[in-house]
Amino acid sequence: MSRPVVLIVTLSLLLAAGTAMSPVDARAAVSEDARKQAAEHYREGRRLFDQELYSAAIKSFEKAHALFPAPANLYNIAKCHERLGQSGQCVEVYEAYVSAYKKQKGEAPPDLSDIENAIAKCRLGMRVVLTLNSNPPGASVALDSPDKLVGQTPLEIPLEPGTHTLHLALEGHQPLKRTVESPLRRIPVT
Repeated sequence: MSRPVVLIVTLSLLLAAGTAMSPVDARAAVSEDARKQAAEHYREGRRLFDQELYSAAIKSFEKAHALFPAPANLYNIAKCHERLGQSGQCVEVYEAYVSAYKKQKGEAPPDLSDIENAIAKCRLGMRVVLTLNSNPPGASVALDSPDKLVGQTPLEIPLEPGTHTLHLALEGHQPLKRTVESPLRRIPVT
């Protein structure tokens, strides 16, 4: 299991050198007690992550981040979402990590190419394939608008996450209109 060792070291250094930070940095105003609590939550998050208890680890990293905002917390939250297959949250938090790192350090994180690959992988997980069948087959299928024909049943349509409207029409049959919410897995619609 890969571990973000560099980020653990980064957080430890930040916690140890807290008073040397810029006064405009909000973290400089964090009390020593809050830093210690944040470090405890962070260590607990790492322990839970190592045990593959990713949902519980997210909660610990979020507590650490609330007490002492640090890019390392965001990275580890994103990694947990990635392991849980929570693609939308994975993308959102990885992007927040990159932004926070750039804001704090004035440059992109050294692992930016790895993060970009993880984001791309998570984005792939956000797409689903909607399988459409009709009886009899051959119904015209339009997506999101009756005039956006995408094919005929049987049909598989890759969808982005979100709400979509399906329009099916077959001569001699009543037209069918259905709204579907695109989840993060393969779904059949018959």
